[in-house]
Amino acid sequence: MNFLIVTGLSGAGKSMAVNALEDIGFFCIDNIPVALLPRIVDFALQGENQLNRVAVVMDVRGVRSIEKLQEALADLDEKKIDYDILFLDANDAAIQRRYKETQSDGVCEELESCMSECPCPTCGGKRLRRESLAVTVGGLSISDYCEKSVVDALDFVDQLTLTEQQMRIGERILKEIKNRLGFLRSVGLEYLTLSRASATLSGGEAQRVKLATELARRSTGRTIYILDEPTTGLHFEDIRQLIDVLNKLVDRGNTVVVIEHNLDVVKVADWIIDIGPEGGAAGGRVLGAGPPHEVAAVEQSYTGRFLRQMGL
Repeated sequence: MNFLIVTGLSGAGKSMAVNALEDIGFFCIDNIPVALLPRIVDFALQGENQLNRVAVVMDVRGVRSIEKLQEALADLDEKKIDYDILFLDANDAAIQRRYKETQSDGVCEELESCMSECPCPTCGGKRLRRESLAVTVGGLSISDYCEKSVVDALDFVDQLTLTEQQMRIGERILKEIKNRLGFLRSVGLEYLTLSRASATLSGGEAQRVKLATELARRSTGRTIYILDEPTTGLHFEDIRQLIDVLNKLVDRGNTVVVIEHNLDVVKVADWIIDIGPEGGAAGGRVLGAGPPHEVAAVEQSYTGRFLRQMGL
């Protein structure tokens, strides 16, 4: 039983049941690692336990911000104070909240200067030094290469002509590039350019990037993946590709637990736990547990009723 689906009406207690199992350590028996795909958050190390250090919080995408950052760092250097630099996104919740709550025009103007995007006048938005941009492979700099789509980037690597010495130097790097791009192609993201900003990805695209990251990791066959309604807002083709990726994770021996309503996902599960019969106080009971065809035979189950209509 590697592909488990938890079904039921909204408010029936699906998420509560899975979260309760997680809280009591049910998904960590025998030190099995738990990968929570929808909850991945990137944290910046701030040196929390270091004394006499200052966190310099700046958004460095605009010229004005860069000038202020240089002034701030020069002042700290003069006072011989150690510092850590913490880069914040303009979409950072704290910045957005402060911008909405402040009644000061001066504070609004200051925050707006950090929230506006403008390319660096030196690199033109390529975010690399001239020395790095001067290095080319096959006639392309790393910036030029990142402007290609995933599929074009793969074709470029396949068609590279290298000398024997160059091949010895770059063989492992090229293999890693091909593997990582291959995972993105396998989840249907071959059209994305490598320079695409993560903030511009749709919900379905961002989810598949995370799944591609999981596929790229060395599989232990001992990981449990928990996804809470991953098909929300996805197109039918996106859902088909999502199912393919989840099946690949299962084929590697891992376990996938999905809280889901979408019947296209539900019907391919190895095991279904249906909670109900209604939402709220009338929910919370396990109506059926088993393969899809067994849950389809449960009269009280709404999920079972729709599975029967699909011929299960």
